[in-house]
Amino acid sequence: MFNLKNYQKVNIVEYNNIVPKNVFVSVVVVTYNHVNYIRECLNGILSQRTNFEYEIILGDDESNDGTRKICEEYAQKFPSIIRFFLHSRANNIRVNNRPTGRFNFLYNLNMTNGKYICYCEGDDYWIDSYKLSKQVDYFSANNDFGLVHTDFDTLNINTNRILKSYNHKHKKEIPTGNIIGELFNNYCIKFATVCFKKELLKHIPVHDFMDIPMGDWPFFVIMSNYTKVGYLRDSTVVYRYGQKSVTNIDDYDDAEKYIDAGDRVNQYLCTLFPEKLTYNLTNQQIYKHKTLLNIAFKNKDYKTAKKHREILIKKNFKSKKVFYSGNMFLFRIYYALKSLNE
Repeated sequence: MFNLKNYQKVNIVEYNNIVPKNVFVSVVVVTYNHVNYIRECLNGILSQRTNFEYEIILGDDESNDGTRKICEEYAQKFPSIIRFFLHSRANNIRVNNRPTGRFNFLYNLNMTNGKYICYCEGDDYWIDSYKLSKQVDYFSANNDFGLVHTDFDTLNINTNRILKSYNHKHKKEIPTGNIIGELFNNYCIKFATVCFKKELLKHIPVHDFMDIPMGDWPFFVIMSNYTKVGYLRDSTVVYRYGQKSVTNIDDYDDAEKYIDAGDRVNQYLCTLFPEKLTYNLTNQQIYKHKTLLNIAFKNKDYKTAKKHREILIKKNFKSKKVFYSGNMFLFRIYYALKSLNE
């Protein structure tokens, strides 16, 4: 499926198991230093109630905090469900000079035997014991759909605050059907909620974006060119956020590198599907300065916030943060209101 020979420096060890080859669904789990979360992640998947067999493709990226030991414990306890792969940091693919789980993820995809594939990061977890059944049933009722995702809860690891049914709470209208344009312009999928047909992987030119920080966005935009996309309103997953990562950045230079990489992907996707996608420079510039404005608020940096506000104002963009960065008084009011809501 994916040729990873140029990236694999050492062999990957597969833990002993008796998982059957004829599973219906494969659930890919990528983990690294998730010692406080991995049990909850695996328990949520193992709690699935189905009338078909599924496997867990569990890959640990040589964690050094005890995660690997927990994974071994689960692999021993559930040898007919879990296929555990012991990855090495020697194979790690770096993006913007930061380590990623990309090799782990792509290798694990190569190992899947199911007709359908799901995914859950080691620090997220499923909360609906019928998630797999609902999504497989959706495909049975809608043969021309190849991907279905769901609503989700969010958990702020810094405050432990949970927001139930994020899309519903924010009154988001989630498009379905042939939606490549909508996904390109307004990405709305959380990877941990997705189930897709394995056959769609043949369309992914993975080497074209091996060195970009965002993986799921182009992944699903490309897939959506070849299939219809469905959506279930049920919240099936808890997505943790707040930890620093490739996509959660508080440094302006790192953010600009991430945004510029996204812009290259944006243009790349437009060259792949010129009849369906159009590159919009103004929208990209608004996204860039809106993101940097958000980081300025995160850093409580009024001077930088004001700079990006002025650029956004010139582009006729309005938002709450554009308003609250109008002057120092409003800037302080924003944090006062925020503290009251936390």
